[in-house]
Amino acid sequence: MTGCARGVATAAALLLAALPGQAQEEPAPFDMGVEAPPRPVEAAPPAAPVIDAGELRLVPLSGIPPDEPATASPDGALAVATPSTLAFQRPIIPFDRLTLAGEWDFRAWSVYLTNDQAAAPAVLHLGYVNALLVAPEASALRVLINDRPVLVTQLTAAERPSTLSVQLPEGLLRAGANRIRIEASQRHRTDCTIESTYDLWTEIDPAGTYISFGDPTAGMIDRVGDLAAIGVDAAGVTTVNIVMPSLAQPAAAAALFRLAQGLALRIGAPTQLFRVSMSDAGEAGPGILTVVLGTRDEIAAITGRPADGTAISFLADTAGPTMVVTGSSWSEIEAAVESILAPLEPGPNQERRFYATAAWQVPEVPVVHGGEAFTLAELGITTVEFSGRRYTTSFAVAMPADLYAQAYGYATIYLDAAYAPGVLPGSHVDVYVNGEIAATTPIVDGGGGIFRRLAIEVPLRHFTPGVNRLTIEAIVPTHSDSVCAPGATAAGGNRFVLFDTTEFSMPSFGRALQYPDLAVLAGTGYPLVGDAPVSLVLGRAGGFTFSAAATLLAKLAMQAGRPFEFVLAASNAAVSAPFGVFVGDITQLPPRIADQAGIDPVAIEAWQDPLGMTPGGSAPAAAPDTEATFERWRDALSGGGGWRGQVSSLEEWLRRTFDFSFASLRFGAASPVNTNPPASAGLMLAQGGLGSGTSWTVLTAPSRQSLQSYTELFVRAETWDRIAGRAALYRPATGAVEIVPLEGADLAIVDASSPRNLRLVATNWLSKNLIIYGSLLLGLCVILAFSTTWLLKSLGRHE
Repeated sequence: MTGCARGVATAAALLLAALPGQAQEEPAPFDMGVEAPPRPVEAAPPAAPVIDAGELRLVPLSGIPPDEPATASPDGALAVATPSTLAFQRPIIPFDRLTLAGEWDFRAWSVYLTNDQAAAPAVLHLGYVNALLVAPEASALRVLINDRPVLVTQLTAAERPSTLSVQLPEGLLRAGANRIRIEASQRHRTDCTIESTYDLWTEIDPAGTYISFGDPTAGMIDRVGDLAAIGVDAAGVTTVNIVMPSLAQPAAAAALFRLAQGLALRIGAPTQLFRVSMSDAGEAGPGILTVVLGTRDEIAAITGRPADGTAISFLADTAGPTMVVTGSSWSEIEAAVESILAPLEPGPNQERRFYATAAWQVPEVPVVHGGEAFTLAELGITTVEFSGRRYTTSFAVAMPADLYAQAYGYATIYLDAAYAPGVLPGSHVDVYVNGEIAATTPIVDGGGGIFRRLAIEVPLRHFTPGVNRLTIEAIVPTHSDSVCAPGATAAGGNRFVLFDTTEFSMPSFGRALQYPDLAVLAGTGYPLVGDAPVSLVLGRAGGFTFSAAATLLAKLAMQAGRPFEFVLAASNAAVSAPFGVFVGDITQLPPRIADQAGIDPVAIEAWQDPLGMTPGGSAPAAAPDTEATFERWRDALSGGGGWRGQVSSLEEWLRRTFDFSFASLRFGAASPVNTNPPASAGLMLAQGGLGSGTSWTVLTAPSRQSLQSYTELFVRAETWDRIAGRAALYRPATGAVEIVPLEGADLAIVDASSPRNLRLVATNWLSKNLIIYGSLLLGLCVILAFSTTWLLKSLGRHE
């Protein structure tokens, strides 16, 4: 049994309770006056009892601690008296959905707290629901804060959601980063097959999982260094409302977009939305920061109070955290913004070592430049002895923007593991990269064994620039699983152990940049983070366009790990910069930029919003996606009759078996066809190559309203991680992302002076272009044959 399951014996005394519903409130108008503290969210009685985490006790089957005073509720059920609701609630789940799946799973991340929050009395609240097939007596959920267990309970929320609460001991929380880890060990009620393990899940409710503080002002911040304490809301989103009266001034726009990058890097949350307005500050609440950006006269007019001489300040008498960035002129304001950005700028020629993922994944993800090796302990994985049937664990590594190894080479996992004598031959250890299986190692000896540095090769073609998630999965059935006697799902000793000395090793690889390639942009922010400033062209000046641009640039700064320089340019101005970005609705897209980005000019007139969505409003009911339905039917019938279906099936088999496609047989790249977004698309991100002089990245939509609304959906992790190719089309009706594949790309070798790098780049390029490789090889053979013949004739014996 795992350590998580054994921890049930020390579980906290907790009750099952339904999650309270939350009513939606209208956004309050902008008011900088003195306000009462945020009204606590009312909980539906009875709530879960609050228990001191220092006294973890067993949860009896009835759900009530044996020494807890109980009273009768109106419906006759037993309820435990609870303390009053505390003042400030800080959501801690950085995702809109958190599911722990299989027989063993965990998530770990950090929550940043201010000094006031760390010193205040705090209660952890956890809302969850689990699958009906999870056996409660053999399954457990455990929460650790700063590596100390604070909550351990059986999984008993199959019939209705459960809310658990535990008083955090004094001194546990600290100012700065606090590590949160949630683990689940789950066993099936009745089934012992491998397939049944996929039916096991526990879903953590982001709205019902938070830390409540006794200090009603704990949600306020008073310095730039505490911006990370803004955190997330109940949906795992951070919102920054920027009030800027001088919305149409170019100097104001430049300061706005630099500030958005700085705030995004300071806050560090995975999903950050920026909403820009001349006067509307939006609503206040957890995960929301209000920023007032303007001259001192403008600040005084908005707040109704004279501005002091401080360039950056925080207001203490507002409904939520409010930051003021001001100056006598916009040049002073820009200097204040740069003071926020200055500590975030990397040094000259400084290579990136880590992705700042602490807000949603710890440890932070290391960047692999070639030739490094990391143990699982260094990647956040501990040694685990496992008694179930299917063990999985995941870690992440990041690749640089100039990764050029899609057609050759292998990373290696040196596996340190062991399996018990009862494990059947035919069991196997699999490795997945970004959700796709990349390697499998069979277990052929049924007598048990130990793997010491067993080499498992993982093809580099599965890796992409940016963060890559690797999963090690062990399938270890035994003979008793086929019998599946009563209680067998929870019985039995350990079958498998994965040691944290297991090592991931990355060889040297080719370093060359490709244009266009949206996977590089989405994963690393490149090429916008190069040495040269980027030309930024906007559509109509206004809140919708500025909000979309600020949200996009903040996301790219997060992916790059640093802010980038840009120069605002008019849409009709000549641009000499090597890279440019356009953000605006399609009607404002200049034809020359559309052509350079590979966008069909017909789209400028014909593209319509598929849903008519507007910010603050709700989308109408989604109509059936005709094109998606057609594609689904065509895919289903492609293997039927006809030679085309047979050729498609053959190519798919070759790709799946040998990673070979007919595209490798072309001479050179195919001519790209301009992208015309289908009627079902609501947003398009496209990128052009360098052949036209400037490589343009274009974010556009049919209207300004849809541009902001769909951009806010597009930058969420589950959508953003799917971006690739030379164009990505977002379908709001289904949430799908359609990728327009690359048809050739410009190549820039990073280190052309290195013979080793040139050899690696040539190896990859020739592996992707088999006809050229074969022709060169044939030509060399012909030359060798003729030269050998000539030498024999010249030097041989003559009779």
